[in-house]
Amino acid sequence: LIGWDDNKEADLCKNSWGPGGPNNDGSFWIAYAGHKNDLGLGMANFGLEAVGCSSDAECSDGLYCNGAETCVDNVCQPGTPPACDDDGLFCNGTEFCNEAGDICAHTGDPCAAGTTCDEGQDSCIPQDCGNGTCDVGENCTTCPDDCISGQAGSCDDCFKGECDGSCRPNDGADCPDCLPSYCCGDGVCEGEEWVDNCAVDCSSACIPAKACNCDGRCGPKENNETCPWDCP
Repeated sequence: LIGWDDNKEADLCKNSWGPGGPNNDGSFWIAYAGHKNDLGLGMANFGLEAVGCSSDAECSDGLYCNGAETCVDNVCQPGTPPACDDDGLFCNGTEFCNEAGDICAHTGDPCAAGTTCDEGQDSCIPQDCGNGTCDVGENCTTCPDDCISGQAGSCDDCFKGECDGSCRPNDGADCPDCLPSYCCGDGVCEGEEWVDNCAVDCSSACIPAKACNCDGRCGPKENNETCPWDCP
């Protein structure tokens, strides 16, 4: 017993440390009848006696999220809270029990202002995705239209926006497969990335010089020591 309410003539009892109940802590009401015993000399004590039930309706506390109370053998029993399990979707947020609506609800779009929720990637994509520039916060997974991914090859268009391991059909038979061996936006200037096609990774990493063109291609005068950006 953790409290009582004389207006509704019920005890507030604790049956677990889980959720549910009027305080969402596993508590529930049990009806009682109060009896005053006169002890004389102006003193009295009060006894509490559990009241039996004859129907489930008599046991209901009017709350949804702690389950429907039942009357079993003339004794009110606590209900089983509804299972508001994860539905496996990212973009509708976290599932929870909504007492106000008597339903299992969702917290809603988890993405901040200025971003769009992508259910396929379970991620939040900047809303400027599609402007032709791989901006900070975008990468080949969250914004394949702007960011490149792939392996070394001679068909530049093949790498733009491809993260699925296949070239675009109009690139022709000579275009190599676009394996996700690097990804513009991951903070590393690598593979077919260079300052012009992946400035977000390469603009501050590679400074053009005689021994390094910073063009993403390992030239005859470049090597891994003098130009690791072009010759990984």
